[in-house]
Amino acid sequence: MFNDALQNAKKVPDHAEHLPLYFDYIDADAENALATQDDSYAYIGITLPLVFKISDVCFVLSKSAPLSAALRVRRSEEDYNNLQGTLFYILFSFIIGHEWAHHVHGHLSTATHIFHEVLDSGLTGSLDDQI
Repeated sequence: MFNDALQNAKKVPDHAEHLPLYFDYIDADAENALATQDDSYAYIGITLPLVFKISDVCFVLSKSAPLSAALRVRRSEEDYNNLQGTLFYILFSFIIGHEWAHHVHGHLSTATHIFHEVLDSGLTGSLDDQI
């Protein structure tokens, strides 16, 4: 689905030129996503540990009474539920969109290391703090 969307994306004159975009999963140890390219494609990758972390976070959020109240939805007792699936899709799409933006704005790193945008600093806050 994401590859279809990337291949059919509207061309915008203000965007940087880029190779054909391709999304895939990365088997790695780190929770990360990246935008890179080779001679043929512009890649958007998301590591499997990040996919699992997103799923876990969305599961916890789907069980949150304050979040359910804020969204005006009824909490489900099911382990995997519609709210979790919806939150997962939104967060996953956001990450892919973030990496896509690196390509279309020409913000690709030429560094040989991967920048870790997802780090657990141990700091937490309320939904209001995070907003």
